[in-house]
Amino acid sequence: MVDNPMATTWNVKSKNADGSLNNILCDKARQVFESLEDQRKMGREAWVEDAEGKTLDELTLEPKSTAQK
Repeated sequence: MVDNPMATTWNVKSKNADGSLNNILCDKARQVFESLEDQRKMGREAWVEDAEGKTLDELTLEPKSTAQK
């Protein structure tokens, strides 16, 4: 499992059908992966951000390169 030494917390964000957003604060990589799975099982669009609000690659929990955006 990936742990990013630069980040101590991650935010799993998801969007409800009505457009409202959810935020789940995670301090362990395992929580991130479990939260993403749970949100997607509920049919929500979900992604990961760092503490500064930058979208992260959900497999590595590192910033996405500009080529991936």
